[in-house]
Amino acid sequence: MEETLSTPNALGNLPQDCWVQILDLLSPSDIASIVATSRDLQISSQRSLYHRIDIDWTRPPLKRVLTLFRDIYKRPDLAIYIHHVSMISSKLVYPEVGREDEWALPQIDGDWNQLSSLFQDEEWIHALEHGDPYAFVAILISQLHNLRSLQLDYSFVWETGFSGLMIKHARLSASENTLSRFSQLPIVEYGMNVPDPGSLNKTRWKLMDAFPVCDPDQFEGWFYLP
Repeated sequence: MEETLSTPNALGNLPQDCWVQILDLLSPSDIASIVATSRDLQISSQRSLYHRIDIDWTRPPLKRVLTLFRDIYKRPDLAIYIHHVSMISSKLVYPEVGREDEWALPQIDGDWNQLSSLFQDEEWIHALEHGDPYAFVAILISQLHNLRSLQLDYSFVWETGFSGLMIKHARLSASENTLSRFSQLPIVEYGMNVPDPGSLNKTRWKLMDAFPVCDPDQFEGWFYLP
């Protein structure tokens, strides 16, 4: 019986570096489950939990975006662990077969009027006050100084281009030590999952008129990345 009870203690005595390597092999959900069983593992798991941020952008999960935004705001040291960010749709929902409707915003869950009141910023105040997820993501990304790869859904390009405008400001005009310079960001996919026009019926080109016009200023900054 004593040998059985000593096993958890032995696991708890593993060096932190060993736990980090073990946790790196697990999925985020498994890591979260393990961390929930031991407060001692919370510090060891932070790097693995925040190493890769994958968010399905088919329906922008606003609560999750705000939770991550709040975590980084309260603990800026966590941002150093975030190397990879992916926010893309798992299923392209536009244009739908047999429909010629104008562009519509994705369905949104969460009460942005209530949640966004907890966060204020001098820039893009209107978007933040109205709970625009694209604005919050752009500000979140601006604080990720160790980012190595970034994938953003095609809707980021059309919905005001906040992320691209932020990158331009960060690379060309921002004051020192205010925004990330993205000096370690060599891999970027910005709207690459846009529906392929070649896959559409060539007799229905008027469908393309429904795609919104994007802000061209959002693209300049990407060309200044390493």
